[in-house]
Amino acid sequence: MKISLAVPFLSVILPLALAPVEFALGRLKRGSGIATSCVATLPLLCALYCLIRIHSLPGRVGWMLIGPLNTLFLFITSLISLLVCVYSIGYVKEREWEYYPLLLVFIASMNGVVISENLLVLFLFFEVATISSILLVSHERQVAVEASLKYAVMALFTGAITLLGIGLIAWLFGTLSITELVKVKKLSETLSLTEYTTPLIMGLVAAGFCLKTALVPLHAWAPDAYSEAPTPISALLSGAMAKC
Repeated sequence: MKISLAVPFLSVILPLALAPVEFALGRLKRGSGIATSCVATLPLLCALYCLIRIHSLPGRVGWMLIGPLNTLFLFITSLISLLVCVYSIGYVKEREWEYYPLLLVFIASMNGVVISENLLVLFLFFEVATISSILLVSHERQVAVEASLKYAVMALFTGAITLLGIGLIAWLFGTLSITELVKVKKLSETLSLTEYTTPLIMGLVAAGFCLKTALVPLHAWAPDAYSEAPTPISALLSGAMAKC
């Protein structure tokens, strides 16, 4: 893989690979917050490189899509993540061994969501982001467990629905590539589907993503989660996850 192709991939793999290191530093209580902020700088540099070199990048590479719009979102998500990490240094005083590795996993998965070109890969990254965010919401206070539990139940239900929709797309259309699905013309007529089948499948897929972005009517988890979560995590959920 050429260096230019590896850069977007590094924005995902570096935070994920260094999460165990943050766990060890958190256990030792040796500057895990500062180390996490340094790690969070790496995806931002990768995103900045992609923005500068956007016209020389190939676009679609495997499961990744490197275009102007998602590269911009990668930059915004990485910038918000870095600011959250820096703020967390003075905010998080206990259970750092749990907080910072989960934060890096969340950052890596959200970067993966932004650059994913495959529906199944996109779904998997979103689920990892959801699981890590559920654990982060309940990090600070015991009362937050109820909010995170509500979030978890809704995420589990809508995630199963979304996975069903993705399975139907793979079965009917033979591909999960977003680029190829967009290019297909007159899907219903080609496959002799009823006029309600395609909207139904799209609705199934959209259900889980609507929950993650707190869209009505799947927004019931958001008020409790945002209010009970640690302040940096509330900023990350509303500024990065809900806007992707």
